Amino acid sequence: MQTKEKNQLILDYVFSGHQKIHIYIFALLGFVLLIGIIISSPVPISIIAGIGLIVWVFIALTTIIIKKGFVHDKTGTHLGYFSWGKLLIKEPITLLDRPILTVLKFKRNQKLGFISAANPEFSESFNTFDIYLLNEKHTLKDKVIGLKSDKASKQAINFLTNHLPLRYEVYSPDFD
Repeated sequence: MQTKEKNQLILDYVFSGHQKIHIYIFALLGFVLLIGIIISSPVPISIIAGIGLIVWVFIALTTIIIKKGFVHDKTGTHLGYFSWGKLLIKEPITLLDRPILTVLKFKRNQKLGFISAANPEFSESFNTFDIYLLNEKHTLKDKVIGLKSDKASKQAINFLTNHLPLRYEVYSPDFD
């Protein structure tokens, strides 16, 4: 977790380790295919395939290291996606009559069936800390971001309450 500047907060990786393995495999297949084209083709096609290989490797590396966080600029506060510390994409955070922030902790499981052929039901347990926007009665909620650590969720709450007209409350729905 890192903060690049006052108006930008970079938090967690977008992809889990399991998802990164799938991206690695996909990138490796493309890499092998392009190397095969370079080796077996005439020079003009090899040059084009070489350029394609460079672009392919760049896109794969950029995708694997994408992180999520927040950015505040003159247009407002946004959910941001970063690679190599640079903002790639930003999505606006819409409050929709939701003035309250809360963090809900969930225990999740990720099946990793391809890791062990002897135990296809192998899974990894982990906690997620999801930040939600709530209405006054806590009966309506919209997820803002899901994070992997309590520390990151606290940093996110501080950033959002400093840049948006929001307050933090413990989730306690009132259905009356």
